[in-house]
Amino acid sequence: MLGRTDVVLLEHFGSYPTDPDMRVQLVTLDVAWVYDDSCGVAPSLQHLDGLPGMTRAFMSGSVTVYALDLNVLRTLKVSQG
Repeated sequence: MLGRTDVVLLEHFGSYPTDPDMRVQLVTLDVAWVYDDSCGVAPSLQHLDGLPGMTRAFMSGSVTVYALDLNVLRTLKVSQG
């Protein structure tokens, strides 16, 4: 069963470039890896290429794994996006 934090992350992950609260959660939770399966993962986890701090680390079939550089998130300005 998903907790509230899990649901918030799944629903709003892709908003982190413009949402300082989401960045705080990602840094606080020390999120270093993001798993994207284009066959059914939350829509906010799709289209991650090009987001600040995201680097594609692995890809096979419908699965892509990204490394998330939290230092980049720490440097984003509130209005950046």
